[in-house]
Amino acid sequence: MNTIEAMHQAASELSVLADVALAKGHKDTSKTFFQKAFELERIAAVQTPLDETDTLSRFILLRSAAALAYKAQDYLEAEKLTALCLSENPPAFIKKELDEIAELVRKAQSPGKTNGHLQIRGILTQANADDSKITIKDDENQKIYSLFVPAKMMNRVVKAFWKVRVTVEAATSPAGVIVLKHINKTA
Repeated sequence: MNTIEAMHQAASELSVLADVALAKGHKDTSKTFFQKAFELERIAAVQTPLDETDTLSRFILLRSAAALAYKAQDYLEAEKLTALCLSENPPAFIKKELDEIAELVRKAQSPGKTNGHLQIRGILTQANADDSKITIKDDENQKIYSLFVPAKMMNRVVKAFWKVRVTVEAATSPAGVIVLKHINKTA
């Protein structure tokens, strides 16, 4: 059993303990177990290589981590992982389950709010491949934006746009999670 499988197995066992604690009425204990399970599953998911021959494992782990984050009431992390997985173009059945998780998160944290669109003009100043995130510093107001980037795009984006003035088109969630849709050089 490799490290990723061991973390996933431990997360599954903690999730069962959380369900048992919840059934017995121990909400705080249940939440603690779900949080620990989420942390292990998230690590397993992001450490799973984006292998062209087996992307399903990564999608399943990302979906599972998002669900565990929701159960732990860590709605921002649930939304981040949902957005990350959706940005990597998962199969239809995973997309459906992620949409369901996203809807549960929306209802739990920001009823009535909807997803939006954002355009940013600035310079790509930071990149974190482990978290699939880049940072853009807005030219106009000097605001810093952190965006999720589909893992398959990360190398291309960093190589082509590092320290370059860009225009970014992104999707935003009610909680403020921003996911890159398009990026282009600007004059």
